[in-house]
Amino acid sequence: MNLPSGNADHQITIEYKGVQIGLLISATPAIALTIGGIVRAGKQSTNRSDVLLSLSSSVQTDYEWHEFIEVSAFFTEREVQIKISANKSNLFEETITL
Repeated sequence: MNLPSGNADHQITIEYKGVQIGLLISATPAIALTIGGIVRAGKQSTNRSDVLLSLSSSVQTDYEWHEFIEVSAFFTEREVQIKISANKSNLFEETITL
């Protein structure tokens, strides 16, 4: 599932070890993980509330060095709680009002 940025209600972008990591969020609910501007994973749900969507992907951060990126998004009727981590270290955490 690809969630083009034009269809996203919210977009988060962080930089981690020289790599741009992005998360596209739609209230439908749906999310897409981008790494270096390329969609690497995506998920959506037909349920509208109390939905947990999780994504993961590896990213090369140095010559022959890879990090494991994980994203979770918990959707309620009015907000989504976002967490982004790399190798189990928290990189970003925020609650967004939908």
